[in-house]
Amino acid sequence: MKTLFVINPTSGRLRRDGTIIQQVEKFSKEWREENDIAYTKSPKHATQLATQAVADGYHQIVAVGGDGTLNEIAHVLVGSDITLGIIPCGSGNGLARSLQIPLDISSALRLLAKDSCRIIDTGVANGIPFLNVMGLGFDAHISQLFNRLIKRGFGSYLKLGIRTYFKYRAEDYLIRSNGDGENVTAFLIAIANSPQYGNNASIAPTAELDDGLLDLVVVPPVGLPKTLILAGRLFTGTITGSKSIDHRQSESFEIETSRPTIFHADGEVFNCENVVRIDTRPKSLTVRSPNLALSSL
Repeated sequence: MKTLFVINPTSGRLRRDGTIIQQVEKFSKEWREENDIAYTKSPKHATQLATQAVADGYHQIVAVGGDGTLNEIAHVLVGSDITLGIIPCGSGNGLARSLQIPLDISSALRLLAKDSCRIIDTGVANGIPFLNVMGLGFDAHISQLFNRLIKRGFGSYLKLGIRTYFKYRAEDYLIRSNGDGENVTAFLIAIANSPQYGNNASIAPTAELDDGLLDLVVVPPVGLPKTLILAGRLFTGTITGSKSIDHRQSESFEIETSRPTIFHADGEVFNCENVVRIDTRPKSLTVRSPNLALSSL
């Protein structure tokens, strides 16, 4: 198998731990398979590298980075027979956690040598692919601010969220799905392909990566005490059990706002007019994973 490792040196853990790149380089030299290493130099460069790798006949592309790097590479691989490998080095590593890929670098590298894959669904929002979660409202606003930070990580995200919470105002949305439309006032709207954002924060605990459905979760504006309770539920996997939460599943959603807005896809932020169309692409990506409970090769 011909493999390309795409390393994003600016991903969270790679910035903090220089030995990770050394581990990947050492594994690459010792691995019996034919492989190469490429390094991203700018945003969207991972997409360019993956596109060239496909043209050059690689069978597997390994993302060494966070969910943003995965998103850039998966954009190219969706719908192909090329396998995506994951060495989780981001701040949250939501997809890696959902796939039960080890966060330990050595263990994640050893997984690449095993014939163990899953075929998973992916989502697309206004033409932008996502593997994990996309969202609007507070979700997207925080992602936009977080991406501007020089020092990132869960601690930085938490501090930013607390500071911003008291300034943010809920917005009105029209949500269409399964032929029905509903007007809601939401603090945030998340549409999940996998259960969690990252760091074990499960916004859609019952979401499955290969059920052909997306899980929509609407969090309404509530007071601080209720917000703290919902935050606790987020980390205990019970948020959709709250009576305050609107949770539904569908193959597609359309969300309309009264003005131009932003949305995030796997943490990357995009501008849009007043409508976001979200669809699932069933069983469209092959991922190296130890979890064979569902679809496998």
